[in-house]
Amino acid sequence: METFSISFPCEDTEKCIRKELSGAAGFKLDLAMDISGQDRMVLLQLKNLISDPSGILSSWRDESLSFCSWAGVTCNSDSRVVELNIYGGNGGNNFDDSCSKSSDFLLHGYGNKRNCSDRFGKLSGRLPYVIGKLSMLRVLSLPFNEFSGQLPSEMWGLKYIQVLDLEGNLITGNLSGGFDGFRKLRILNLSFNRIGGEIPKSLSKCGDLQVLNLARNKFEGQIPEYFGDFINLKVLRLSFNLLMGSVPDELFKNCGSLEYMDLAGNSLNGSIPRRFGKCGQLRTLLLFSNAFEGVIPPQLGGLKKLEVLDVSQNRLHGHIPTMLGNCVSLSVIVLSGNLNQISSGLPDAPFRKYNVFEGSIPEEVTMLPRLKIIWAPDASLKGRFPSNWGHCNNLEMVNLAQNLFTGKIFGLFGGCKNLHFLNLSTNSISGGLDETLRVPCMTVFDISSNLLSGLIPSFHNITCSSLPSSSSGLLESSSPSSAYVSSFACKTLSEIPLPFSSRGFPVVHDFSQNNFSGSVPVLPVTRGTLGKDIEYAFLAAENNLTGQLRENLFDL
Repeated sequence: METFSISFPCEDTEKCIRKELSGAAGFKLDLAMDISGQDRMVLLQLKNLISDPSGILSSWRDESLSFCSWAGVTCNSDSRVVELNIYGGNGGNNFDDSCSKSSDFLLHGYGNKRNCSDRFGKLSGRLPYVIGKLSMLRVLSLPFNEFSGQLPSEMWGLKYIQVLDLEGNLITGNLSGGFDGFRKLRILNLSFNRIGGEIPKSLSKCGDLQVLNLARNKFEGQIPEYFGDFINLKVLRLSFNLLMGSVPDELFKNCGSLEYMDLAGNSLNGSIPRRFGKCGQLRTLLLFSNAFEGVIPPQLGGLKKLEVLDVSQNRLHGHIPTMLGNCVSLSVIVLSGNLNQISSGLPDAPFRKYNVFEGSIPEEVTMLPRLKIIWAPDASLKGRFPSNWGHCNNLEMVNLAQNLFTGKIFGLFGGCKNLHFLNLSTNSISGGLDETLRVPCMTVFDISSNLLSGLIPSFHNITCSSLPSSSSGLLESSSPSSAYVSSFACKTLSEIPLPFSSRGFPVVHDFSQNNFSGSVPVLPVTRGTLGKDIEYAFLAAENNLTGQLRENLFDL
């Protein structure tokens, strides 16, 4: 075997070695600078390949060498680009409202709420292939821009990628490029795009996934069974795609970390799995607008951390399980056929989906200590109206319209100091109203088309916090339950039928189509209600009211 030796013409061996090591370090430094310089050139190439009419990338200049300080760029200690974070903003495609204004986005959003109020302009064009040359990239976050076309094949070689967030763009095609190299991926957010095809099997290689958001695309086929292998998965959003079939049992193998599940707006069928009850960390469960049949499984009562449950617009039947009263954190329950029962816009049966429940709502549910919203119009509920609403300190919205309730509501809601929406219209509720009912504090109070009688109270001596002066104030939300309050309030107030054209913020109190008698009282509005942008409607047609109208209907 041949051996090779290298000699150095140096009398001081130690000094010579130090010199050689210094040279090697210098070579490594030059090499690192050369590689990081390549990253700079890639960024400039990227800028040249996309459209940026608003100058979002104006700091990316050829004469600027400090590329690690360019807008949206983050580097590591070796000056290698590891993050690209560039959010789009106002003006442009139909996803703009989803980001900054729309209550729909608030309703479906989770963990990716953006503040777009200070963002202007969008990047557009095809997502450049040169992104694949940023070999150390860990975070690629370009949400709410206008990138279009398919994902470039070069991107699939980013083996260090941990966050891929392209929400709210115009991406098309499918995901056939493969996730095999994305072994470190933790967050995948491709929602609000136009991606189709089946969810690829290669995604199963991303064993560290914590957030998987594919909502609002065109994915087809069934929910993959391998999703149950993601032991760290906290968020699964597959809503508003073209998925079908039943929810696979394998999904619940490792659901101990799952906090948010959104399967709404697909064509999923079968029964709601009882094994949801094993997902002990689950806080939000959205199953609305599918074709689920059967009953609401009582096993859901084991979800102590559940905050939001929406099973509306399915084909469910049976009684509302009393076990839901064990969900001590539950704040939003939606059981209806539609999110907005005022103007559904859905075709007639047999195409429309119904929930046809039996009986009333158990008091175990209405007494839940954190209950904010119970929304169950047109759900075939019947029997005596629930008579125990607990302390109702958190109750904000109750919509039980278009059901078959009987009984009385006298004295039930007077202590609900945060209640601002109460719709019990089109039932068979009888009896009178009590003075403690906080009608002056409500933006919507609708008891029309019932059997109520007696005098309409004047609702004196009720102190209210100020009402919002516009619907924009309702769009602030920091949690799924708050998002539901925002969404329902905005949808209802924007579509409520009024006898006049409304340009402001409507406040509606509807007593019509009952058996009320006596004179028209002082109208139930407070001093702070009739302000800028507030438009008030008092409706009392088709009653037995008599006498003359007061000269001053407003006790201001």
